[in-house]
Amino acid sequence: MWLYLILLFVFLPWTELMLLLKLNSLVGWLDTLAIVLITGMVGAALARREGLRAVTRVKAAFSEGKLPTTELVDAVIVFAAGLLLITPGFITDTVGFLAMVPPVRAVFRKRIMAAAKAHVRVVGRPTGNAERRHGESDDAVIDVSAIVLDEDDQR
Repeated sequence: MWLYLILLFVFLPWTELMLLLKLNSLVGWLDTLAIVLITGMVGAALARREGLRAVTRVKAAFSEGKLPTTELVDAVIVFAAGLLLITPGFITDTVGFLAMVPPVRAVFRKRIMAAAKAHVRVVGRPTGNAERRHGESDDAVIDVSAIVLDEDDQR
């Protein structure tokens, strides 16, 4: 975990700064500033458009009575991509623009959901209401009792 934080807060900004300085030496500071500002504005507009689409999909799933898990993950990815796009730098802009492309976002979503499933554990046992009765289909509702532990209880 520490390695990821070091990469995120030390190595990434340093690399972004080096890239900006290299571009500055190639095209000049005014063109470098223009590129940074234009990618920020285009990124913000793209994030707004994709964010509104994601919210629309979440609302549609709710109105259909479905749990909008994939839609919510998409919305979080779009939000994170928007943050990356308004951050000055070429690496963050590249990742942000890639995350705005729906097929690439689907790859990100699969990885995020797989990681979440690996770290989530459902604990509980069926109650008496959920016992299988003769002739009941596989679509039966299973009631689960759960206990919420405070931090003090977990020690």
